[in-house]
Amino acid sequence: MREQQRRTTLADVAEAAGTTVPTASKVLSGRSDVSAATRERVMRAVADLGYRGRAGRGAVPRTDRPALVDLVLMGVKGTWANHALMGVERAATAAGVDLVVSVAGEDGAWLSRLLERNLRGAVLALVDVTAGQLATLAAAHVPVVLLDPVTQPPSTVASVG
Repeated sequence: MREQQRRTTLADVAEAAGTTVPTASKVLSGRSDVSAATRERVMRAVADLGYRGRAGRGAVPRTDRPALVDLVLMGVKGTWANHALMGVERAATAAGVDLVVSVAGEDGAWLSRLLERNLRGAVLALVDVTAGQLATLAAAHVPVVLLDPVTQPPSTVASVG
């Protein structure tokens, strides 16, 4: 007989993230009293381990996220950024959500800031996003659209341009 594979538990996620089970639970509940670095480690562990929560419901079964979408740009100078901002703002307004604008910068801290906001989605414009960052966003159940992606995006990620 084949040995049954054990389901990943919240304790496994906490151990992989180097934190406690209560802290990992706070992250998955969307609580704001967790540091951005800890939140990112927990969400990366969720993605790496394939944690699905109780009875496979999903790691973050949240429906109470604020009506916010983050437009993450590499910079805000120039006509391209202006056109991107206007287009995304029109789409957000039509969808009944508010828009937050962030500058990615070179340090990669945009991901932690985005996860702290507990947004409904993100548009990443000209951002050189890594597979690990996309996995972290997917584990946090943050829908992503890549606008003019720097590299060829995975087929599982929506992109324009």
